[in-house]
Amino acid sequence: MTSLISRGIHRHVIKYLAGTVVVILGVLGLPAPVSAKSPVLHPGDYAKSVERLQERLQELKFFPGLVNGYYGPETQTAVWAFQKSQGLAAENKVGVETWKALAAPRQVPPLVPAGQPRRVEIDLNSQLLTAYRRDRPVLISHVSTGGGPYFCRYGYSSSTLTPTGDFRTVKRIRRSTFDPLVTTYETFSFERDPGGDFMSGLIGGLLGIDRPRAPMAPLLPEPPSQRPTSGCVRVPAHIAEWLYRAVAVGEPVHVRFGTEMIDSKT
Repeated sequence: MTSLISRGIHRHVIKYLAGTVVVILGVLGLPAPVSAKSPVLHPGDYAKSVERLQERLQELKFFPGLVNGYYGPETQTAVWAFQKSQGLAAENKVGVETWKALAAPRQVPPLVPAGQPRRVEIDLNSQLLTAYRRDRPVLISHVSTGGGPYFCRYGYSSSTLTPTGDFRTVKRIRRSTFDPLVTTYETFSFERDPGGDFMSGLIGGLLGIDRPRAPMAPLLPEPPSQRPTSGCVRVPAHIAEWLYRAVAVGEPVHVRFGTEMIDSKT
């Protein structure tokens, strides 16, 4: 009996000390530690643990939107991106495996190690976009790649699939205000780089023949007066705002089939 009471007291003391550490870190302005024992979180949750999740995602360059403790759509897209970067299935929750990965994340290798210090890389397998500055990732985002007619409606692409190869970013296309899709996603477009690695793009395209993307619902035809681009991806709207401020027109974009990931559940 005495032993049971003693163990109970020890547990309470440990919990008290752990809580004290979290409070001290908050006073000092430092993020609370991420633990695999953190609670399972779902979209719509509003809690201190969500704020801790958002701080960690932001620290790792997965932008979750405002750090406000609310698990909204922007946080969900950041969670998907992180899960895919770690080889986990993208799902609408943050569970034990995701918390473990957040505590000790693995670094995502570049698709083009010898690329320019400022560049954008897009992995068609994991559906991830990574922006580099000084050869270091400063943004990793979930994207949706082309899989049907008129995919790049706001990029005026001449291709229905997102092609592999080497490209350059083009000027931001003004979005339509009547389509609800553009309130959550925006098109990031690019055109073929004449000085890029032709063979890598050709080989990547051939390898991608047997990996078709799921078709999307048809959209309206493009205005014929618009200059077509080589391809595009769709990025979350809050990511697009950062991307078009940080990435200059003409900056290199490399699209490849990277490491095969677990099938997404989204």
